[in-house]
Amino acid sequence: MKAILVDDEDKSNAYMQTLLQKHCPEIEVIATCNNFEDAYKKITTYQPDIVFLDIEMPPYLGFDLLKQFTTFPFEVIFVTAYHQYAIEAIKFSALYYILKPVDPLELMNAVQKAKQKQNDNSIRYNFLKNIVDEPSIKKLIIKGVSGISIIELANILYLHADGAYTHFVMNNGEQIITSKNLMEYEEMLIPKGFFRNHKSFIVNLKFVKSIVGKEANEILMNTGEIIPLAVRRKDAFLKVLAV
Repeated sequence: MKAILVDDEDKSNAYMQTLLQKHCPEIEVIATCNNFEDAYKKITTYQPDIVFLDIEMPPYLGFDLLKQFTTFPFEVIFVTAYHQYAIEAIKFSALYYILKPVDPLELMNAVQKAKQKQNDNSIRYNFLKNIVDEPSIKKLIIKGVSGISIIELANILYLHADGAYTHFVMNNGEQIITSKNLMEYEEMLIPKGFFRNHKSFIVNLKFVKSIVGKEANEILMNTGEIIPLAVRRKDAFLKVLAV
């Protein structure tokens, strides 16, 4: 597979090239770039299979480079030292990324995922544009059992754990099932107005209508659905609702 390395630091490109030669011999580095303009020219000229892309390249972001393409015919592996710039969205949306300093095992795993081409490039491209255009992440890519979907966080009614699977229940009644477990979504969703009300449920607080049940141990959603409220989470839940 042909690859292009894009990083504003030449030493980072050299280090990545050494790692790839040693641990991923199936990857052929055909060009390295240290600025936005050179990267765009070489990607369009050489048409790589994979682009290893640094996120922060002053005065631009790696996302700005991707916005220049009307199609997305290559895989992207983000390489960054920064946890901001939508790392949460990248992590939870089946996009490939590696944090600096690059660990060889993480590199091999990312390359393997990219080789499998599990995701639809056009969907991922549109999602990346959403990340760039809207700093506050409002959408999520879900790789469900029946395909890939982009969903609005605001339209999620609740999430329900089912063994190793998670059901996304939307406010229009639609359900999307993914093979990721509930815990993997908790870290991202809690700061976005969600609450882990039960070991098997994460609820969107804006759809909560009231607390019901003889022991006030159930949540009534404004759609009429009732979901459980764990006793040990009740006090925290009431405090969140009171804010």
